[in-house]
Order: sequence, then structure tokens, then C-alpha cells
Amino acid sequence: MKFGIYRNLICEIVRTTDCKKYLELGVCRGELFQMVGKFCSDITGVDIIDNRTHKIGKFFHMKTEDFFKQNKETFDIIFIDASHKIEDVVNDLKNSVAALNSNGLILLHDTDPINGSLINENGDFCGDAVKLNFMDFENLSFVTMPVGDEGVTVVRRKRETRAGNIYNG
Repeated sequence: MKFGIYRNLICEIVRTTDCKKYLELGVCRGELFQMVGKFCSDITGVDIIDNRTHKIGKFFHMKTEDFFKQNKETFDIIFIDASHKIEDVVNDLKNSVAALNSNGLILLHDTDPINGSLINENGDFCGDAVKLNFMDFENLSFVTMPVGDEGVTVVRRKRETRAGNIYNG
């Protein structure tokens, strides 16, 4: 299985977009968090368990919904990889949109599993986050990519591009 390939993609997105502020929901052991820290100096992580091997950046040891209740910051890139239950994924997405800078990106993990054995409703492996692909969000655009065994979805606000001030189409 090709677990972990998504990390390289996310690091490349952070690097090439010149991300200044990064938020990661679901840090786990912090491998990606540490990798992103090489390209972005202002990194924030949230997880209910602190299993990080390197204590870098800002870290909030709490549920994601509790983080958003007290958060006053905005971010250029937000990576969602906390709970894989669709209700939690949708809540994290909605809260992330509210904390997203103009022209920012939201990245979601576990949205295109390679086979059905990774999908379940109890939140293990990819959970049922794949259901996000079959939902409509009025002001958001989605691109789901078959990256690794789990898949990654890139989300941005509709019609919000760097050239948005030039073309209002």
C-alpha cells in the first residue's frame, strides 16, 4: 500500500503557494506537521492526543470544534485529517472555511480510498469521508485526487482566484 504519499503533495502545495500560515487538524505523530514546518514558519496543529515526536509550532490539545470556538486566527492552508466520520469532516470543513484567508486552500485526506476495505462508518482508516465527494457546498469548489491509497481533496471558495480582481466571471 502507498500510505504517506499525500505528505509530499501537501508539502509541495505549501512550498509553491508561499503559504505563510498553516493549520493541521489531526496531527497524529506529527510527520507531516514537521515536514511542513520546513516551508512555513507559522504552523498550528490540533489533535485530541499529543503523540508528536517533535514539539514544534503551536499545538492545541483539544477537539477540533473546541479549537474553532476559541480561534481568532486565519490561515492560508488548512489540512483536515482529524476524525474521518463524515459528520465531523463536514463540521471541520465548514469551520475551516470561516478561518481561511482569501485565496486560501483547504486540503482533506482520506476522500478517495483505493478500495472499499478502507471505508467504514466508525471512522477507522478512511472512515466514510468519501461521502464528501457526493455533497454540494454552494460556495466551494472541490478537486479530489487519487493520491496514494487514501486520496486528497483540494477545496477553495468558488471564483476566488489570484486573478479574481481582473476577471469577475
